Amino acid sequence: MKTARSACIFAGLLFLGTILAFSQAAPDPWLVVPNGDGGPINYRVTRADLVLRYGAANVVNQEVGVGEGDTDTATVLFPKDPERRIEILWQDRQKEAYPSTVTISGKASRWHAVHGISLGMRYSELARINGKPFPISWGTDQGNVVFSWNSGLLDKDLKDVSVWFDDLPSSNATKKEASSVGGSANQKRRVNQITWGFLDQTP
Repeated sequence: MKTARSACIFAGLLFLGTILAFSQAAPDPWLVVPNGDGGPINYRVTRADLVLRYGAANVVNQEVGVGEGDTDTATVLFPKDPERRIEILWQDRQKEAYPSTVTISGKASRWHAVHGISLGMRYSELARINGKPFPISWGTDQGNVVFSWNSGLLDKDLKDVSVWFDDLPSSNATKKEASSVGGSANQKRRVNQITWGFLDQTP
């Protein structure tokens, strides 16, 4: 009786261990890894791969803004769903292969960077993850983009990833307050765009 009971307990523990191992090993379907070293959108992916994975109706080519008044043709996933939308520019435009940049923008997104960093996060949250406050450029052509991670954790973890914030929460804030490291004007600002830059991997 004891042997049978022990065998049942062992089998149960083995099953639980298998489930836990599988859940830990399961890849995150919404994670974009810096430089495209892994994840569903990586430096090897092509438009054809995306069509197979997400369906032709969810993979379209559209004109997107890439700067002040400039546009380019990007492959857009889930164009009608703001929280799943993501834009891809290709290094090889003819073959639509090897992503050059990958961008999410708006108020919220399922797509995210390491540490769960995504749209809508406050400056204060990123400063906590980074381990220290950091400066944001303001009043430049780049807009409200992170100028430097100030030698914090994200200096390495978000290498070649650009993070933009929304406009100042108060029109009374001065340029000095906005651009200062950890300035009070920045604390409530939220991330409204993230762009991953992939290294040239074309053969």
